Order: sequence, then structure tokens, then C-alpha cells
Amino acid sequence: MSEKKRFRKKFKRVFKEIDYLRDKIYKKERVFLFIKKHKYSQEELLNSFHQEKIISITEKIGDDAKNWYIRGNLSIKEKKIYEECRENVEDELHNIHREIEEREPTWWESFQGVFKKFVILVMNNLPVLKNFLLFLGKSLGKLPGPLGEIGILLTKGIDLVLKSIPKDKILEIKR
Repeated sequence: MSEKKRFRKKFKRVFKEIDYLRDKIYKKERVFLFIKKHKYSQEELLNSFHQEKIISITEKIGDDAKNWYIRGNLSIKEKKIYEECRENVEDELHNIHREIEEREPTWWESFQGVFKKFVILVMNNLPVLKNFLLFLGKSLGKLPGPLGEIGILLTKGIDLVLKSIPKDKILEIKR
């Protein structure tokens, strides 16, 4: 097997995982009627199984290359090919991380960000209003049709925000 083919074959699995991860960056799903959000959050993408797999595979290839080199089974030329492939992986990962971090939020995600800040403000300053919004969402959620769905979304949104806010950001949480 030629020197280039040896490492290209090993790194092929890594680049497949990079492609799987890249495909997930812009996938969207419908939240309600025409409202969409990204299927995977930035945090989910940055901490995904694909990231772990990429690291694991490249570490294994690196260990193999190091052992082959120590035993004299890897020429300097092959070592340079390995380093070039490894550098390509690092460049691709850097580009993917940048793509994930710079991804434009959907309208819904932007709204959720503003909503989250609003809920933090309410929870810190007006716990009564927070309770009213929860009550309103639960009450609307019992209604049929679009109002019911809005109520369910409001309740889920508040619950989601409550779960995502660090405890030190909240002065008082009472339900």
C-alpha cells in the first residue's frame, strides 16, 4: 500500500465524522406552523458524539504512527504525510467550530434569547409576574386550537428558561 493511501484510508473515517457534523450545523426543524429552529444547539454540536469520535480516531492513528516510527516501520516521508493529514483534520475542525459559533440564529432562537433575558429580569425583580406568566401559559394550554398551542409553547419556554438559568443568576425561585 502506498504511503499516502495508508494514512488517507485511516483518516477517511475522521473526515466522514467531520462531514456528519457539518451536515448537522444548519439542519432545522419546525417548532410551530412556520416557525423553525436549528435542530441542534451550538452546545450540542460542540459537545457531540462526532467530536468525541474524531478525537478518539485521531488519537489512535497518532499512537499507531508514533509506534510505527519508533519501531522503524514508518519512514520520515510517511511521518510527514501523517502530520499533513493530521493538520488537515485540525484545520477542518477549526473551520467547523467557527461555522458553529458564527451560525446565524433563526428568528425563534433570537426571540428565545430575548425571552430568556426577560424571564431572568422578571424572576429577579418581579416573581409575581413570573408566576402570572406560568399561570397564563398553563391556562391557555388547556384551550383548543392555536391559543392552546401558544399557551403550551409559553409554558415550555418558561420551563426551558428556568432550567437553563444558573442558580446564582436567580435571586428567588418559587413555583
